[in-house]
Amino acid sequence: MTFLLFNVFVLSGQQTDYMKIRDEMKGISCTATDSSSVYNTILNLTAIDTTTITKNMELYYEDLGKCFWLLSKPYQENPELSQAIALMHKALYHKPSSTSIFWNLATFYNFYGDCAKSRFYMEQYKLYTKKKYWKEDYEKELQSRCSP
Repeated sequence: MTFLLFNVFVLSGQQTDYMKIRDEMKGISCTATDSSSVYNTILNLTAIDTTTITKNMELYYEDLGKCFWLLSKPYQENPELSQAIALMHKALYHKPSSTSIFWNLATFYNFYGDCAKSRFYMEQYKLYTKKKYWKEDYEKELQSRCSP
């Protein structure tokens, strides 16, 4: 595994696609419920030299942000949730029209207790997403957590 990562990072020069790195790395899971797997993924992701990534950088930040999200505690300020939000903003910088990033920001801000920003990013999500793909039930659930 170490040799493979060496090849991906060093031999590929300055043209690196994060998707290739992601595919080559085993154990990248930002959907696991096991906190040790999430911590392991964070360690693996933060060990990547991001200065060589020239393509799909938004996915790197989105993956890392989702991992911090999994470690966060909803409905209270905590460093993991703040980090997840900051990472999603970095992802958005790299792909300003990403519907998945808008969706994540709407969710993360809702759990952070910032309903105005949650609504803003939900509107951005809807602006860039065809109506047939809107997740209206989940949107209603998010909105129900905010005071009127």
